[in-house]
Amino acid sequence: MQQQNYKVALVYLNKWRDARSQPLKAPKELTGTQEMLLAQVFYQDNDFVNS
Repeated sequence: MQQQNYKVALVYLNKWRDARSQPLKAPKELTGTQEMLLAQVFYQDNDFVNS
């Protein structure tokens, strides 16, 4: 994200989000701060619908 490569940042953030909700563990919701980080990457990538 810092290098303004938002597509790659979204790939890593989605992997991170999926790892938090593995079926063998109790699913964990993202905190508000984590949701804001994800929304900011979508916004910077001009994906306003998902942000």
